[in-house]
Amino acid sequence: MRTRPPLWQLVLLALAWLGLTIYFYYPVQTVMDVTLDSSNYASYSYFTAHGFQFGPQVVPMTGPYGFVLYGFVYNADLFWVRTLCEIAQKAVFAGLVLWFMWECRRSAWRCAWFATIIIFSSVLEDFPAEWMMLLGGLLLLRPAERQLPVRWTAGVAILLAFLSLLKGTHFVLAGATMGVLLGHYLWLRDWKRAGWLAGTFAVAFLALWILAGQNPLNIPSFVHGIRQLTDGYNEAMALQEEMNVTSRGLIVLGAIALLIACAAWIHRRERSTLAVLVLFAGFTFANWKHGFVRADGHVYIFFHFGIVAALTVYLHAFRDQRLALPRWAPLAASVLVLIAIGGSLVGAGERNLPRITWLLRQVPLQMQQRARQVFTLRSTKAKFDEELTRRKGTFVMTLTKLAVQDEPIDLIGVKHGIIALNGLNYTPRPMGGGSFNAYNRFLTEGNRDFIRDPERAPKFYLVKLDTIDNRLVTEDDPLSLIALVQHYTPVLLEQGYLLMRRMPAHPVDEPLLVKRTPVRIGEVLDVPPVPPGKILLARLDLPLSALGRLRSAAYKPPLVFMSLLGEGIELPESRRIVPSMVVSPFILAPVIEEEVDILNLFTNRPGKRLDRFGLFTAHPEFFDTDKLAVEFYTLPRPAVPADFDVEELITTARSPMSNVPPESILPANAPALTLRGLPIMKIEPPGEMVWKLEGNEREFLFDYGIDPDAYDKGKGNGVVFIAELRPIEGGAIELHRDYLDPFSRVEDRGNHSARVVLPPVKAGMRLALRTDAGPHGDAAWDWSYFARVQLKRGDFSLKQFPGFNVAPAAADADHAAAAALGKEQVFVLHAPGMLTFKLNGREKKLSFDFGYMPGAYSAGGNTNGGAFVVELARPNQPKETLFRRDLSPVQNQQDQGRQHADIALPALGPIDRLLVRTESGPNDERSWDWTYLANFVLQ
Repeated sequence: MRTRPPLWQLVLLALAWLGLTIYFYYPVQTVMDVTLDSSNYASYSYFTAHGFQFGPQVVPMTGPYGFVLYGFVYNADLFWVRTLCEIAQKAVFAGLVLWFMWECRRSAWRCAWFATIIIFSSVLEDFPAEWMMLLGGLLLLRPAERQLPVRWTAGVAILLAFLSLLKGTHFVLAGATMGVLLGHYLWLRDWKRAGWLAGTFAVAFLALWILAGQNPLNIPSFVHGIRQLTDGYNEAMALQEEMNVTSRGLIVLGAIALLIACAAWIHRRERSTLAVLVLFAGFTFANWKHGFVRADGHVYIFFHFGIVAALTVYLHAFRDQRLALPRWAPLAASVLVLIAIGGSLVGAGERNLPRITWLLRQVPLQMQQRARQVFTLRSTKAKFDEELTRRKGTFVMTLTKLAVQDEPIDLIGVKHGIIALNGLNYTPRPMGGGSFNAYNRFLTEGNRDFIRDPERAPKFYLVKLDTIDNRLVTEDDPLSLIALVQHYTPVLLEQGYLLMRRMPAHPVDEPLLVKRTPVRIGEVLDVPPVPPGKILLARLDLPLSALGRLRSAAYKPPLVFMSLLGEGIELPESRRIVPSMVVSPFILAPVIEEEVDILNLFTNRPGKRLDRFGLFTAHPEFFDTDKLAVEFYTLPRPAVPADFDVEELITTARSPMSNVPPESILPANAPALTLRGLPIMKIEPPGEMVWKLEGNEREFLFDYGIDPDAYDKGKGNGVVFIAELRPIEGGAIELHRDYLDPFSRVEDRGNHSARVVLPPVKAGMRLALRTDAGPHGDAAWDWSYFARVQLKRGDFSLKQFPGFNVAPAAADADHAAAAALGKEQVFVLHAPGMLTFKLNGREKKLSFDFGYMPGAYSAGGNTNGGAFVVELARPNQPKETLFRRDLSPVQNQQDQGRQHADIALPALGPIDRLLVRTESGPNDERSWDWTYLANFVLQ
């Protein structure tokens, strides 16, 4: 008869379970921006929240519950659902960890295992999910005499069903776990448990699928998409690590493999233990591939997994005192565990040990952070909502939003977060989470068909040609890029994003094969000349040899690079080539590297010329050299728009942080950077950017601020941001001034925006944005920047003329601007100046106030007077003076202060003009001629 544990033990167990649940909880950490990972992570909750169907509509790296795994990037969608699922998931994980600790209660090594789970559970969001699968498998693969009730089988099946819908990798691992468990039960002829496991998994998977708003008929398409992504990832995302890292990885892999082999020999008659070892062998290989295919920071995944896996296998197979083990087994196993742990600790090189130390220091900090968030969820969400609002303000694209409105839109590139941050109707092609993700022909053909289909394709596309791994940019989703230039035309450029609009349905040509020729690794090949009005496409066949395929399956394929020889190519050397992607035709010439190259296709410019190219690899022996070939195709260039100035867009494209390139920048080497994806120009004080004006500029919009790294890492005293107008004849008119001190004022942090209504300007004037150091000229940590500079041109608006009921058609003045006169805004028209008004022929009366600003004749002012004149200009007739008033406020007191004019207008024609002028005094002395107009009413 079982005895119930004492109450104090139950309380301690409950507290431990609660504490672990909170610690394992993965908190919301950041608000989305436009960078690659952030754009992808935030899109997963967007897809589920907006009812996108996984499989036919979107083929992302995750399933419909991927937002639970990646919800640490906040975008306001499904926050409460994600929180509930995350806490429930980590409560299960905490329970499994405590169960395994209880199972290993006879071994002191369990403390080491527990420590590693605690330290490394926060390394990667994938880690807890994988260990839930493994521990769930261990829970069910107990010896026959210690099997749990069948309801535990159902519980693990439900867990595996949920985990399989988080991510494609988890779908594969959960399927493998299910395969091992079912195989074990079928081998034992335990039909009841096999039925419960398979049936519960199927029902739970279907229920969860429907609960996420998915159609059950799309499950085959979803599974097929995961298979395509899994197959393509191995080749497309491979990066090469240093040889010493590879060696350490092989040592750790070998030690774990030997540990599993030893355990399998010792327990060769125990089917449950053999099933566990098969499970660990599969997970170890999966983590080896995960870590060493994309061998950048991902190698940590394998090394951290290796530490915990070695200890887990050791505890499960070698430390059970009820087993009669050979005398050599515990010692040999201990040596292999120490090799695996030691190799993992130094595996990633000299940076790994400091990383482990850093992780140890993070444990109490993470517990504090996660507990605070769990118990303050409402205020946490409010804080992130506020930051999301600021981010939306940072990345707002006013012109794009006006053009697109509610129409569907997608992006070619990797920064699709810009669409959500602007509240646009994001409608991606099936593999839309970054063009680099279209790993193979299946994915890029699906995307191409989507763009070609007038029923599905969005009306607008944004283009931002970013890529990864120094790839040739046109190999990323190559068929989509080709379809884009066939079906869309340029509209505008904002913040470096090119907006393109779908053209009416029209026939398009298919690529025409020019030639097929063998290609050799290490040799340079001539490119056929590009005929006028054509684009040259290429397609490469780069099959691996049998040995290469074996290497690819066990490790990863060798990397291939292309060098380009021609004219105007900015990055010609060592462009990464992915064989599975270039098996589809891609644009080869003219060379496409940035948005301006796309725009050039819509002109008669030849673009960047390519004469020859060569393919290179460090391991040519892994390729089937007899089958390497290249095919060249031609395709007509898109038509040059007849009603749109593409050349103006090309000029704009050369200055991504400004819609008009500045005339000069000081210092000349000021860096153009990106701040969380926002293009900025870092102008540290004293520095400036200056624009030469054409005379039709009406508004000036810009963002400014101080790099967060400055106030997070340093201490300064702020920066003064100034916008000023510089007339041709010298002097400066200050339009905007703001002093930001984010080091001492929280409200000064982040991105700030300004909108300045410009006074009437003349061609040749300059507009400047400049920075000055804070108090005492201290420029330490003054990492100031300007961004999103927009000069708006067009007709005059009433905002530029306070007190006017009609805006002039033209202005001719060296100094004209709004100014304060007491509590009123007036319009200063420094003499000599003139405003020209178009008439419609129905005007009857003009009235206005006028005079000299008080400083012109008092407190040292010494104007010699002047005149206010109103004239009527008719076609082919002399000007008719309707009003004239001479003022001399220094000599005549009655000329001081505000004057008033009421003018009855004669019969007018629809093309007559009204001229309102200010004249300077005798000898054209204009130093103090601060003349103004107010309450200007033409009716």
